[in-house]
Parts: sequence; structure tokens; C-alpha cells
Amino acid sequence: MANGIRKGELRQDINRFGRWFDHEAVSAAVRRQFPAMGSRIMDLKYWGVSEAVYRALVQHYGAHQGEYLAERRDCDDFAGVVKYRAAFDFGLNGVGFVNDYRAQHAYCALLVSEGPDQCRIVLLEPQTGRMFTDTDPHHQMSAGVITW
Repeated sequence: MANGIRKGELRQDINRFGRWFDHEAVSAAVRRQFPAMGSRIMDLKYWGVSEAVYRALVQHYGAHQGEYLAERRDCDDFAGVVKYRAAFDFGLNGVGFVNDYRAQHAYCALLVSEGPDQCRIVLLEPQTGRMFTDTDPHHQMSAGVITW
């Protein structure tokens, strides 16, 4: 158990409150919300879950695990840890790695299920655990790519 959330309970919620989206739906959500960003699709379909389940996942792992070390353990490393731990620990491939060229920053994109055929993208700053949809100077989403 990490931060009060049991891994088994979280796995059940991921399975219960998730659904599959094909790669075209994921790319369409990125184009709709962040038209200047590209998508690098690595799978044919993606498991998206509710925003509440992603919040529980962030709580499970905690934010900013480990010491920040410039150029050695920094934004791209924290984003990578979230993406790959979600995949390996829970089979959750709906976490994307954002390479934001303009902001020169890396963070995560979360595929949020909004119903049987609807999904949207929520952003996650893995160094703080903040989830958001609006851009800011550190999260511009005006040039770059999301690797799913």
C-alpha cells in the first residue's frame, strides 16, 4: 500500500471504470483539445479511465517521488516513471508522455473516459500531482508530441 490506496483496489477500479478507445479516437481527442500537438500512436487501442481513478492513481504513487536532479532526474524522467508504472503495474496504457517543445518541458497526458464513445485529455504534472486542462507557460501544448 502506498499513500493509503491499496494496489488491488486501484486495479479493480481501473478495470471497472475503464473502457477501450481505438487509436483514432485518441488522436481525435488530441487534435480537438490541442491542435498544435502531434500524437505518436504505439498501440491499436488504449484503456481510458475516469478522472477520479487517475486521481487515485496519483495518490497511490504520490507526487514527485525522488529528488529532482537537473539533467539527471528531471521532468522527462518523472513523466516516464508515471507512464510506464501505470502500464506495468496496472495494464493502463492511457497515459501519454508529453514532449512540449515550446515550454521545453515533459509531463503526462491522461486519456479520460467520458462514456462509451467519448474521451478527453487531462494533463498531469508528475512532479506535483496537479491535474489540469488549461495551458500555462510551463504547459503550453503549442508545439510538440504526445507519445502514447
